[in-house]
Amino acid sequence: MAHLTLKDHSDHDLLSDPNQVQAHNYWTVLQGEFPWCLDDSDETDAPSDLIGLFDLLFADPPRSKKSLEKSSSAALERAKPDTQWVCYAELFLKDQGSLLLLSPLESIGGYLNAFSEAGLQHQATYIWYNSSIQTHEAVLWASKEEPKFKPCLPEFLNFLSSESTNIDQKASLIELLVRTFSEEEMTVLEPFASDNQLLTACQKLHRHCLSIVRKRTHLRQIVNSMMLPLKQTA
Repeated sequence: MAHLTLKDHSDHDLLSDPNQVQAHNYWTVLQGEFPWCLDDSDETDAPSDLIGLFDLLFADPPRSKKSLEKSSSAALERAKPDTQWVCYAELFLKDQGSLLLLSPLESIGGYLNAFSEAGLQHQATYIWYNSSIQTHEAVLWASKEEPKFKPCLPEFLNFLSSESTNIDQKASLIELLVRTFSEEEMTVLEPFASDNQLLTACQKLHRHCLSIVRKRTHLRQIVNSMMLPLKQTA
């Protein structure tokens, strides 16, 4: 096992396989399954150093191809999301940290129940238009205690009410959320990464982000996409 430092106020270390980790400046990518890839208690006989470390947890859980269909059976599947990860997500948040969750509308009820069972306080649910799949979706906001950051509603609601067909709309939403619910040098955890959109926003806004990917192919794609601007300016 090798030590990888996730830069933050407390200089915590993340134990992980060096072959599964890529760390650069404000971003770190780790291949594994959340939350088990963050648990090194078998080796250290102590809780993970990352418990209570993160100011913001940003989750966009993976969806099956069937769940993206517009059939009634797909809607039923969306209404029963996998929420087992929520209780673990709570462990990694700071007391005044926020959890942001991108969700289909049909999944809202399931996630709200999971928040309650995990001891999280539901703060608000916002609706936005996801132009990439041409449907409205939700941003759920929860916290452990009274959150440190709250959105500037005029700017926030103006963006959410827009139904622009801009292909970068989701990326713009992610950047807005990161900027709204954190500040420079804070820490962000992404438990279900499949692209580099959150990492790019955190790099631009100077947040320290740890993204977890399940597939090695996604790891390579994300790292290559993040390294490309550096190669072009070298």
